Amino acid sequence: MPSPDELYKATAKSLDKDMSFRTPQSFGVNSVRNLVCHERLRFLASARNDNWRDFAVALTNYIIVLDIRARVVILANDMAKISQPPTPYAKVNVLLHRLLVEAQNALGENFFGMYLYGSLASGDFDEHSSDVDFVVVTRGEISDETIPALRALHERIAASNLNYASKLEGSYMPLAALRRYNPNDPPRPQYNEGEFFLAPHNADWIIQRYVLREHGVIVAGAPLKAYIGPVTPDELRGAVAGILNGWWATEILAHPEQLKRAGYQPYAVLTMCRSLYCFEHGAIVSKPVAARWAMENLNARWKPLIERAVTQQAALSPHALNETRALIQFSIERAKDYRGETA
Repeated sequence: MPSPDELYKATAKSLDKDMSFRTPQSFGVNSVRNLVCHERLRFLASARNDNWRDFAVALTNYIIVLDIRARVVILANDMAKISQPPTPYAKVNVLLHRLLVEAQNALGENFFGMYLYGSLASGDFDEHSSDVDFVVVTRGEISDETIPALRALHERIAASNLNYASKLEGSYMPLAALRRYNPNDPPRPQYNEGEFFLAPHNADWIIQRYVLREHGVIVAGAPLKAYIGPVTPDELRGAVAGILNGWWATEILAHPEQLKRAGYQPYAVLTMCRSLYCFEHGAIVSKPVAARWAMENLNARWKPLIERAVTQQAALSPHALNETRALIQFSIERAKDYRGETA
């Protein structure tokens, strides 16, 4: 029979090999083995033989060291995830870091997290035309005294000359308000096109909640999926229908000259592709995915218009503008099959 010293060395060597923790995920399995070892060691430690008690104590201490080493590996892995830049775009990340620091300073302990939705979450961000869509989530309601500080931080960022500062678009809202869209929700701090203001969230926040829940990018804070209720396909269809019957019908079709704004004509075409895809499938996908689906499934009439929009080339000839308006009108007609609040 081996001596306690020999058994200790052999067991330690086995544990060291078994608990090398090449991946943090292996810790769960090894923790179970640890518990089994501890149960055995308790029995050994109760033995009368002093040598065996010494062996049990020594081996227990050794396992504790391995346990600590495993936890350090897991912590390092978590820190690496946190330190990873939120987007693949270095200049966007610089802006986001500035916004994060400013928001944390303004909100203090009320800060819960900062997240990205829109094209940065769906994977179709265009460095030349896309907005930087963000939401800062707070633990509780935002006090009236905090509003001037939020306004001031956006004024500082706007004056900073940071790249994409003019593309910031987002809002501040408490965690509880994220759970479900409430058309009677009070006005929330928002920032869009260089203007800070208080306004209620429109029905498009049904869509933004879906994107945040399923695809949201974490800049700081805990994952949001557990805090946002599921959004059903029909809720998405209704929200898209509301936006088409609202903004697109009353603002764009009524004032089609807006399609001549820089980048707006291809944006309109691709947004119609996403809307029609949502009506068909009850989901929100990226513009490139929706465009491919539209070219394969819609009338061939729209294919040249969509192909050009995918390349972000504005088609501003009278014919192209007429076709764009026709596609918008076609989408609005499809929206009549669904009921939704106008945005």
